[in-house]
Amino acid sequence: MSKHLKIAAISLILLGLAARIAVVCAGGPSPHYAENINTDEINYLELASNIADSKCYGAWSEGFYTQSTRSPGYPAFLAFFNLFYGKGHPWLPQILNILLESLNIILVYLVGRTIYGNRTGLAAALLYSFLGACFIYVKFATSEIFSVTLLLTTCFYLAGLKSHYRYSIAGFVIAFACLIHTKPAFLLVLPFAALCIYAGIPYEKMKSRLLKSAIPVLIIALLCIPWTVRNYRVHKTVVPVCTFA
Repeated sequence: MSKHLKIAAISLILLGLAARIAVVCAGGPSPHYAENINTDEINYLELASNIADSKCYGAWSEGFYTQSTRSPGYPAFLAFFNLFYGKGHPWLPQILNILLESLNIILVYLVGRTIYGNRTGLAAALLYSFLGACFIYVKFATSEIFSVTLLLTTCFYLAGLKSHYRYSIAGFVIAFACLIHTKPAFLLVLPFAALCIYAGIPYEKMKSRLLKSAIPVLIIALLCIPWTVRNYRVHKTVVPVCTFA
């Protein structure tokens, strides 16, 4: 790829980020009461505030006291930053979304470069920078942008399995466990994660590949147990992550 094409691609990527900032500025801080998604925003913000202030996971914003309606990943993420910037910062979710989207573009580039080369990575980052769905969710205090970051992080670590297994598998386990606690549907994908790991280390003997594929998935499952136990103590029934997936 020529120098001029690289400059043009990077300029367009930066333009995509600038467009995201414009969408956020035009939309204003959360919650967006005129949008149908405002109940989700209010619930997430209250959960994050309660985690940061009283170290409890529950909210009244849906008309009744909910303790497991939402998955805990995104509220915990917001609560962590609330400890530093205060829950009264109205733009915090949007600022975090812009930062996460910047990271997402970098991750898309790194995944594409690792698998197919620098040109493909740059093209993929360019396409992602103008992905329509991102412009829809970047202004909301909801879990979509954060979950995309976690998903791309798992892809990044999977792509690096051949060259750095230990480092990559540790990152994959942590990111995938967080992804499950943000979007519980990925719990159903856990068996396929083992197949992805198995495919990512083709130069090992079969027994070694099976062990290196099964053990990380088992660790991820174990990391899900504490929250499942917490939900069982609250509801007296098995709720792996949340009741609204």
